Amino acid sequence: MLDLRTGRPGTSHGGTSRGCTWSGNDGLGYNLQTFEQHAASAIAGGQTSVITVAGFGAVESTPPAPGTGLPFCQVVLDVADDASLRAQLQVNPSRPDAGRLTTEDVCTQLHDVAATMLANLRAQQDQ
Repeated sequence: MLDLRTGRPGTSHGGTSRGCTWSGNDGLGYNLQTFEQHAASAIAGGQTSVITVAGFGAVESTPPAPGTGLPFCQVVLDVADDASLRAQLQVNPSRPDAGRLTTEDVCTQLHDVAATMLANLRAQQDQ
């Protein structure tokens, strides 16, 4: 479906955030992370919007990707008191149409992926 390569686990924020990163064969890179703080705190500064993804409140930020300036989107979903999930999607400069993708394109794709992630987490909870 997403044509992803094998993911890589990792941590950030001094080890307080666990996550996984997947590079796609289509020139898109995904990162999913957990945070022990609410959504607004998990995004560092910049312009944000409050949105809803799959019934969860979220904070969205769309700064240009560091180093490339290509479209980048991140959403941090409030999933519990003092717990959130961050999903990020970045365009790789090697993608043939990288310059034609808009931030809106990238955010729409990310919202779909974040909704799928939440559906998978709900299904696991029900088992």
